[in-house]
Amino acid sequence: METINCTFKVENNIKYILSKIDKDINTELLFDLLIILMKEYNLNIEVIIKIASNMENDTDKLLNKLSNLFYSIGFYDEVILLLFKSYNINSYNIDTVFSLGYILNLVGEKELAIKYLKEIEEKDEEARRLLEKL
Repeated sequence: METINCTFKVENNIKYILSKIDKDINTELLFDLLIILMKEYNLNIEVIIKIASNMENDTDKLLNKLSNLFYSIGFYDEVILLLFKSYNINSYNIDTVFSLGYILNLVGEKELAIKYLKEIEEKDEEARRLLEKL
């Protein structure tokens, strides 16, 4: 998807959708609407990240929620971009670091996955299992 200039109305609609997703309100329905807007207005994930980053919220947590939603529909490139941005905001968020390691391994970036998984100081069982498997 290419980036176009986001009109004020479209940007406000996206902000509204993201604010509700952030609060876990009608998440699946609103995510479907977000995908429709992205396709209709030819928006890429970087536009969504930029809008989310300019909102008053815990941006890293919102980006993680979005990464889970994009993962659920198999949009792995978008997941990786969302997680890298989330990581750049808060590299101590264990969910971000684990998810980044998981998705990087899934797309064949094993060495990079190991690098991120090793950053987790207090690994839970799932993180330990994934790291041992790699």
